[in-house]
Amino acid sequence: MDDDNIWHEDLVDLLERCGAAPVPAPTGMIDGPDRDDLASALAAARDDVRLSEAQAFALAWAVERGGDGARRVITGLGAQRTASPIYPGWRRTVLVRRRADVRDGPRLSDASVSVVYQSALNSKIWWSPSEPGFGVAPRPLGLRRRGRNVDGAVAYKGRLYSLVRRRAGPPPDTVPFEVVGDAHVLQFWEERAPGGA
Repeated sequence: MDDDNIWHEDLVDLLERCGAAPVPAPTGMIDGPDRDDLASALAAARDDVRLSEAQAFALAWAVERGGDGARRVITGLGAQRTASPIYPGWRRTVLVRRRADVRDGPRLSDASVSVVYQSALNSKIWWSPSEPGFGVAPRPLGLRRRGRNVDGAVAYKGRLYSLVRRRAGPPPDTVPFEVVGDAHVLQFWEERAPGGA
């Protein structure tokens, strides 16, 4: 049993003794189906299978929630402190956190490619059915230098998945969501230009 469940049970017991209304169970616990979602997302990430928005959410949400799920993601994926550059000779799915411990991350001597990402504001948000008000913004990757692809050139495609929270009742002139947390999931892949080897 994890610390959040123990805390919740203690709170319920205390409130029942005081005659208070029952407390709903916390959502977002990495138990039952959520644990399976996290396991499948980690397996997909390790095997460089393209993540669905639900899988990317499971990874980022686990890190945001902390506990055993966060430890599993942090140890299961590589980590880097910035989303650019990408390192094609290293892992294709990584956790991006400013506070990341990067002892096992890419080395400065590794070949890198500078990239940019579309703003979360221009992304089609995927909203979690199990965590109302939370979702991910899949932000497409673009190369920093714009130019023509030549035969055989490698182009990189990918997504930076940022955890977002819906704002409650925003005025019409503001953004209806905000990026939350320090955990982003980065995944990229190669696409050869037409006529490439």
